[in-house]
Amino acid sequence: MAFVRAPRSFLLLAIVLQVARCTERPIIGILAQEGLSANTSYIASSYVKAVESSGARVVPIFLKGSISDYRDLLNKINGVVLPGGAAPFHTEGGYFETAARIYSLAKEMERGGIKFPILGVCQGFEALALISNNMVSETLTRCNGMDHVMLPLEFKPGFRNSKLYGDASEDIITTLATMNVTPNYHLWCVRPATKLREPWTILSVNKDADGLEFVSSMENGNFAGVQFHPEKCAYEWRKTNPSFKKAIEAARHFYDWLVAEARLNDNHFPTPEEEDKHLIYNYNPEFSGKIGSAFEQIYKFNW
Repeated sequence: MAFVRAPRSFLLLAIVLQVARCTERPIIGILAQEGLSANTSYIASSYVKAVESSGARVVPIFLKGSISDYRDLLNKINGVVLPGGAAPFHTEGGYFETAARIYSLAKEMERGGIKFPILGVCQGFEALALISNNMVSETLTRCNGMDHVMLPLEFKPGFRNSKLYGDASEDIITTLATMNVTPNYHLWCVRPATKLREPWTILSVNKDADGLEFVSSMENGNFAGVQFHPEKCAYEWRKTNPSFKKAIEAARHFYDWLVAEARLNDNHFPTPEEEDKHLIYNYNPEFSGKIGSAFEQIYKFNW
């Protein structure tokens, strides 16, 4: 078979069209989750700060919306964080059901040629695994001794070919692989032998207190999940969280990745006024750390 060289003008046009579909004003949606009080939800401020530090703005994604509500919003933003926490699995219109709708809509955009990244963190990682397995509860198993545990990542062969780690500097990879810089706060995990119905690639593993391996990072196209909490290094001040310079630099990589991927689509709000109405700047965080919360600050919402 003979290959025909594409005209130079065609290649230039393709590059211009790709650039035209990018944005320099990325906006990331962060999914809220059920609060302790009735009819409330919240977002931990550390996720907002992490996204903003990587060069994007934030809109909250509220619970209890319709599929059309979420489709409309996702077509105006550039990526999503599914954050960690302790949401119940089967609440109607709750965190996991909403995460499943977001995932389905993101895949819909991907099929339409729109790059739309999702970063799942801890509970968000677990949500991605569950959603990819039709919410089969056996997807997750108990992980013993993984509360307040800092670990280095045990990278799998070929991890450097991934989107998540392909552009990371050698210094960041060395830090992640040799230092206790990934904060683990989880009761559940995904074992490497677990069969997911979608093509997730395992990028790193770790071992729980029983010496059993669990998946600590994975990706599927523009979707990535990490079982640990990168944002805690810089923004949650429990004494066990690693807050030294190399830990913070390595932790930032994950939100830098998300925002860099989010820049590759040009979803946007039709007017500045509508954009302003959705931004998290309309809400004030509360100092929750002083009452013993796992989070220093939270944004609290009424459903």
